[in-house]
Amino acid sequence: MSMVHAGYGSGALGTALPPAAGPGMPLTCTVAELPAAPGPSPSALSSVRSALDGLLGRAVPLAWDDEYYARAATGRVPLTEAERQALGTDAARLPLFG
Repeated sequence: MSMVHAGYGSGALGTALPPAAGPGMPLTCTVAELPAAPGPSPSALSSVRSALDGLLGRAVPLAWDDEYYARAATGRVPLTEAERQALGTDAARLPLFG
């Protein structure tokens, strides 16, 4: 199994989030890039959601599942115009890190 470099950044957040996301899906990778790797567990994604909500300063006001939220809030998927409108001024803050 090869290693995948994941630029998590430095500091407590860069240290805490990668293990929470699980070894199968670093936040900088997609499932398509690691087709044989298991995805993150629901509890890991829940932890990531909590961290992202903390960075945002509130719960995200959209009905995103945890995996989509992790991708959208870190710039892995572009926001739609409807999502930008729902986020209001917070849309300009995304990606929250990444």
